[in-house]
Amino acid sequence: MAIPKSIRALFSGVLAAGLVFTALPSTALPATTLPVTSQGRTDFPETSPVRAGAFSLPLVPKTYRMTSPMGPRCMPVVGGSTHHLGQDMGTKDNNPIYAVADGTVRKIVRGTGSTSGQVIVTHRFGKDTYESAYMHMWPNDVLVREGQKVKSGQKIALVGSSGPSTGPHLHLEIWKDRFYSKDGNVRNPAAFLKARGLNLGSHATASYSESQKTCTYFARGKAELFASASATSKVLARPSRSAKVTSQPGAINGLLNGSFIKVRYGSTTGWMNRFAVTPNPMAAAPEWALTPTGTVTNGVRVPFAKYTNPNGLNMRSGAATWYSKLLMIPAGATFEAYESSAGWLRVKYKGTDGWVSAGLTRKVATVNQTTLPATHEVLRNLKLRSGAGTTYKETQTLGRGAKVALRQVRGTWSQIQAGKHAGWISSADMKKIGSITPQTSKPPVAKPAPTKPTHEATANLNMRSGPGTNTKIVKVLRKGTDVIELKRQGTWSQVKVGNSTGWVSNRYLRVVKAGAAPAKPKPTAKPKPPAIQSVKKTTYQTKSKVVARKSADAKSTSVVGIAAKKQVVVDAKSGSWLRVRYAGKTGWVPANQLALYKAPAKPKPSAIQSVKKTTYQTKSKVVARKSADAKSASVVGIAAKKQVVVDAKSGSWLRVRYGGKTGWVPAKQLAVYKAPAKVKTTTARLNLRTGTSTSTRSLLVIPKGKKVTVKATRSGWTQTSHGGKTGWVSSKYLR
Repeated sequence: MAIPKSIRALFSGVLAAGLVFTALPSTALPATTLPVTSQGRTDFPETSPVRAGAFSLPLVPKTYRMTSPMGPRCMPVVGGSTHHLGQDMGTKDNNPIYAVADGTVRKIVRGTGSTSGQVIVTHRFGKDTYESAYMHMWPNDVLVREGQKVKSGQKIALVGSSGPSTGPHLHLEIWKDRFYSKDGNVRNPAAFLKARGLNLGSHATASYSESQKTCTYFARGKAELFASASATSKVLARPSRSAKVTSQPGAINGLLNGSFIKVRYGSTTGWMNRFAVTPNPMAAAPEWALTPTGTVTNGVRVPFAKYTNPNGLNMRSGAATWYSKLLMIPAGATFEAYESSAGWLRVKYKGTDGWVSAGLTRKVATVNQTTLPATHEVLRNLKLRSGAGTTYKETQTLGRGAKVALRQVRGTWSQIQAGKHAGWISSADMKKIGSITPQTSKPPVAKPAPTKPTHEATANLNMRSGPGTNTKIVKVLRKGTDVIELKRQGTWSQVKVGNSTGWVSNRYLRVVKAGAAPAKPKPTAKPKPPAIQSVKKTTYQTKSKVVARKSADAKSTSVVGIAAKKQVVVDAKSGSWLRVRYAGKTGWVPANQLALYKAPAKPKPSAIQSVKKTTYQTKSKVVARKSADAKSASVVGIAAKKQVVVDAKSGSWLRVRYGGKTGWVPAKQLAVYKAPAKVKTTTARLNLRTGTSTSTRSLLVIPKGKKVTVKATRSGWTQTSHGGKTGWVSSKYLR
C-alpha cells in the first residue's frame, strides 16, 4: 500500500529503549531486505487473559516490560521529536497484541524499514470517541483489515520491530477524537487505562522511567540559531559543524508538527530546526570539502547542467529546508548547477551561490565538460591519476605544454579536463595560461643517474611497484641493503637494487657517504634467554586460545594448545614468559595471555523462613535435596503429580515433606494442590435456595438424578450450582 508523503511525514517510530522519531527517507532500507513477518511463533491465548470491564490488557501479562513512558525526553536521532507520544512495552518478537476495547479498524499502515507498521482502532464510549494506535508490527503480522469490527481483547496483530525500532516491542497510543488530530488530544495510555481499572504496570515484569534532565546535541553543519521558532526570525548565531548546543527534554514547539527545538549555544538561547542538530558528534570533514554553510561540495568549480523552474524557487544556504533562505529565484529563470546531493542542487544565480530542491527544477541543457575552455598549461610530461594522490592509478599521458581546463582543487592536487580525458595532477605541474613559467631561463640539465649506491635500508622494508602501500610488493629488502635512489615523490623513493627497480618509503633510507665503502651489517648476536626463576604455584586463566611452547621463545616447538578461559598452574617465569602445567603437560606461555584466576564466590545460602503448611503437587519428576542447593545430596525422588507438604522457604527453594522424609525442592517445580471437586447425585427433586434454611427463597428446582458439584457444606446443607445459579440444597437428598 503506497503511503502519501503528507501522511508518511507524520508517522513516528519508536525505539525499544523508548525513543520516538520521524522516519527519514534517507534512512529507509530496501524493501527486499526487510521481513514481512516476525520469527519464532509461540502459542498464546487468542484473547487477552486480563479484562477490566470494557477494557483488555494489550499484551499477555508478565511477558513485557514498561520501557519508555509517554512524556518529554531528549531527541534520540536526527529529526526526532523531544516528546514521546505513547507507552513502549518491550516484549518478545511475535507475541500477540490485543485490542484494548471494542471498536472498528479505521486504518492500517504496512511496516517497512523506515515506517512503523500501524493498526488504528476507533472506539466509542457513550458520546465520546477515542482511537488507539498499535505500532511496529510487520505487514504479514497484522491479523485484521480496515473496516473490520473488533472485540475488546481480540488478537489483532503480532509484535514486531518495523520502522525506526531497535527491538521488538509494542508502542501504544491513545487519542481523543482522532489519531494525530491535535496536541491537546493525546492521552497517556498508562494513565488512561489505569483510570478505567486496567493497570499496565502491575502486569509488567519491570517498569522504567526517563531520567535525563539535560540534552546535548551537535550542529550538523553551519546552521542558524533563530530568535524564535521560525526561519524568518532574526538569526542570533551560526553554530559551526559539530558545535555543541544544550537543551531540555520536551523543548519543542508542538507535539505533532513541532519543527524547532529550544537550545542554548554558549551564552545565547534560541531556536534551531530539529533537523539541524544530531545527538551524536559529527565526524571531521576535510577543509576543501566544505562550503561556508558546512555542506559537502567536493570543490566543483564548473557547471554540469543548466536548469529552469516552472514556479518560484527558494535558494537556501545549505542542502536542506532548515537552512536559511538566501533569495527567491523567479519562475522561468535559468541557472547553472555545479553539484547534485541527496535531492538538492548547488546552483549559481546572479552571482549568488546556494542550494535548491532538485524536485522543483527542470533540466534544459547538459554542459559538455569535454569542451570547457582551457585555463592552464602543463609544465612537464606527466600522467594523469585517477585520484588526488600518488597512490592512485596512472591513466592518461599529457605532454609538456598541453592546455587543460581546471575543474576542482584538493589541497596540492587539481582535477583537470584535457579534451575527453579527466584526471588529477599536482598543482605545481601547471600554470595559468599567459602567466610566467616558474623556472630558470634555461631548462635544467638532467643529472646522470648515479651508478654507485646512494642509500642503505635502515630496516627490512617492502619494495613496491609504485609509490603507495596499495601497490604490488616486488621484493623485500633486508636491513643494510644498498640501493641507488633514482628519484623522489613525497615520502617515497624510486630505487634500483641490482637489476630490480621499485619504490620504497624513504623514511627507512640512510645516505651512504661518498667514497665510503658500504657498511656491511654486523651479524646480530643472539640474545641470551633470561634466567628461569621459580615462583609460588599460582592458578591462572587463559584470556584467549593459546599455545604452550617447549621454551620461552615464540619460535620453539608447540607442546599443547589451550583453549580460552582454561585454568593452568604457573610455577616459574623467564622474562615475559610463564611456565604452566595443563592436562599433565608443561610448557611456556606469554604472560600477557594469562590472568590471575579468581574462583567465583560461593553464594551465601538464603535464610530459612517458616511458612504456613500448604499442600503442593509436583509438576514433573523431581529430586528433594538435603539443602536449598542443586549440588547438595539427594534425599528422595518424587514422581510427577505427587502431593507434598510445604512448611518453609529459602530463596527460590521450598522445604517439603514426602514419604516420611524432608528435603528441599525448587519452587518452580511445584504448584499449589487443588483437590478435585466432589460430584454428587440428587435422590429427589430439590429446591435450590438462597440460604441454609427452608425459609429462604427458592431459586429453582433441580430434577431427580442430576449430578451436581459440591462447593461447600454447612449444617446439613450443601452449596452447589445449577442452571447458571448458585445456592443451597439439603445434603440428605444427595448421594
